[in-house]
This record gives sequence, C-alpha cells and structure tokens, in this order.
Amino acid sequence: MSIPSKAKLKEIADKLASILRIQDWNIKIHIINGFEMNKNYGDCTYMGMSDKNVRLNTANIYLNSDNCNEEWYETLVHELIHVQTCSVEHCANSYFQENHTYFYDLLENMVEKQAQVFCKLYPVSNFDILEGDK
Repeated sequence: MSIPSKAKLKEIADKLASILRIQDWNIKIHIINGFEMNKNYGDCTYMGMSDKNVRLNTANIYLNSDNCNEEWYETLVHELIHVQTCSVEHCANSYFQENHTYFYDLLENMVEKQAQVFCKLYPVSNFDILEGDK
C-alpha cells in the first residue's frame, strides 16, 4: 500500500499521536523525495526522519516517497516513537557525549523494535479512513 493522501496521513498521525500519548505535540508530516532527504540529512536511503523541539513540543516528520511506499506506516510509527522518546534522547545526549554513536545505535534499535511490535498490535488495517484509498 502506498503513502496515503496528505489529509488521510494527517488523520492517521493524529490518531497515532493520541495512542502514543503525544497528542499535545504539534506534529507535521511531510512527504519528500530521496533527493530532498539526502540534501537535508545526508542520505537518500533513509525512509523517514524527524526534527523535534522538546521545549516547544513541535515535530516535523519526513517520509521519503522514494523509499518507504510499502513501509510508510511502520516508518511513521517509528518516527512518532522518536517524538515520544525525544526528552530521553535530549537528556542522554548530554550524558553520553563521548559514546554518542553507541547510544544512538542502541536507541535506533530500541525504537525500531517498538515500532515493529506496535504495528503488529495496531496494524494499519485498523484505520477505516483508508477505505477510500483502495
């Protein structure tokens, strides 16, 4: 299943944010291509990325339309979990300065496992709003 329209994607993201208890965040979802992903994050193969501001409770999530068409839902969940855990990331960033890469490898592995479990427990098929996209 390919990435849904922006309106449906926003509805899904809002519902997921509520489930993950981050509904108080102002989260915007952007669909960009691999060129833009490479320009902004230095790698065109990333399926998704997120920029977060823990003080303002704002986040921008970017889905790579060239790489995550089939896995857009898990990628969205993955990035929302990064939003959910960003205060821990922010705190640990200071603490693990010398082992920065090691910490981020552990964090990325944990977030990916959480996203996989979440998607099995709450699959995209739970969203009736996708019925019109079929």
